[in-house]
Amino acid sequence: MAPISEIEDSVHRAYLRQFFLQGLVILVILIGAGAVLFFEVKWSKMLEVRVSRRTEELKKSEEKYRSLVESAEDFIFTVDGEGCFQSMNSFTASFFGGRADEFLGKGLQTLFPEKVAQEQLRLIKLVLKAGKSVRDEFEIDLADHKTWISANFMPLKNEQGEVNAVLCIARDITENKNLER
Repeated sequence: MAPISEIEDSVHRAYLRQFFLQGLVILVILIGAGAVLFFEVKWSKMLEVRVSRRTEELKKSEEKYRSLVESAEDFIFTVDGEGCFQSMNSFTASFFGGRADEFLGKGLQTLFPEKVAQEQLRLIKLVLKAGKSVRDEFEIDLADHKTWISANFMPLKNEQGEVNAVLCIARDITENKNLER
């Protein structure tokens, strides 16, 4: 029979080994958690930088687009399915004697004679239904002269791919029509 002190020493060594093993497991878990946290923070910062860079690129792209649209000497506007203006470049607004924000939310008949507005609305509904571009030429009577306009109505799609608005890019072709005559 072994003396009690030997048994106590064996039990004590076993507890000590178990204690160190548990400590080692806890240490490995803490180091692993620290590494995961470190890489998570690093990845998060990298993502923030990417998002910030992309946001800046998007702002520059939007400014460039806006500059192109605003500097164009063409009629450029978007309308919804009811023919109400959603956006308009300043050339279009100034041609019709106003500012773009004055026309937003208003119908085609605020700029065009009723007959022309109704024909444009018919074409807009056609574009919304078919999802394809449509061209048209029409004449409008201004206070002191007649103006011929060539318009291209194009579908604008939302994130789901559904046509939800129509973009119109049009040009004054009065000189061409006069030359044809």
